[in-house]
Order: sequence, then C-alpha cells, then structure tokens
Amino acid sequence: MRTELAALNEQLPQLGWVQITERRSGAIKLTPVPAQPEPRNLRRVKAEVLRRWGSVPLIDMLKEAVLRTGCLGTVTSVATGSSIAADVLAERLLLAIYAYGTNTGIKAVAAGGHGHSEDDIRYVRRRYLTVEAARAIAVGIANATFAALHLRLIQRSPLRDRGNQPERYR
Repeated sequence: MRTELAALNEQLPQLGWVQITERRSGAIKLTPVPAQPEPRNLRRVKAEVLRRWGSVPLIDMLKEAVLRTGCLGTVTSVATGSSIAADVLAERLLLAIYAYGTNTGIKAVAAGGHGHSEDDIRYVRRRYLTVEAARAIAVGIANATFAALHLRLIQRSPLRDRGNQPERYR
C-alpha cells in the first residue's frame, strides 16, 4: 500500500486535471470532464419507452409501486399513535420520497396542488422517513419486482409443463 501511495504522490503533480492545495474551502480541485458522446442506441431506447408506455410522471409510477406492494405499511404501522390519518401520512411520505428521489426538493414539491404544506411534508420526513424506513420501502418494492419477474420467467419456461425438471433428471 505504501508503494502505491508513493506512486500516486509522484504522479499527481504531472496530472493536469487535478490540483491539490492547502485551502480550507477545498483542497482538491478537479477540472471539468468533457461531455461524453451520447450512446448510440440511447435515442432508440427512449423512443421505444415513449412508444410503449407514453409519458408517465415519476410520481405516478412511485405511487403505483407503493399501492401494489404495500411497502408503506411498515412506516404507517409505526404511526399508530399519530394524529395523522394513514392515507394522509402515505401521501406525505410519497411526496417526501419523490422530493428527495428526484432531487426536486421539498419546497418545490410542496408548491404542487395537493394540499400539503412544506411544513407538513418536512414533519413527516423528520418523524417517519428514517434510514430504516427508506430501506424497508426500497426492499419491499425490490422484492415485489423480483417476485413478478420470477413468476414471469417461470411462466415462459419450457420446463414448467414437465414438472420443472428435464426428463433426464426425473
């Protein structure tokens, strides 16, 4: 490890894209990376997604995933002693997750026409949207996705009608 660090220390002054200085505001300065060319098939992928599903707002996709998986149940069950109704809590949690997931911010999300104030969303985020809750929600959605994919693979399997085993293993 020492030899690798020594090699890095020798190479740093020769690299034009990085500067290391003694400053409080930031000791490492990187020059911007030039823009990469667009991948060859990106436009085709975007066109196919638009053709197949149209333009669906991300908040609608998140809401549908939450409704189908019931993953907010773990968070709302903790809130049983709360004065906030479960459906209102779920809406505010969705808005908070959307605000952070899209990097839009709570202030911008609160400006929508849904009837929840910025303070309401921030309160729910502070009180209920913990790291553990976010993990539980993500795991719930991921597990439901994997289960649906697994079911789809089994339905398409040529082995499903033969007891899920090739004849040579029967």
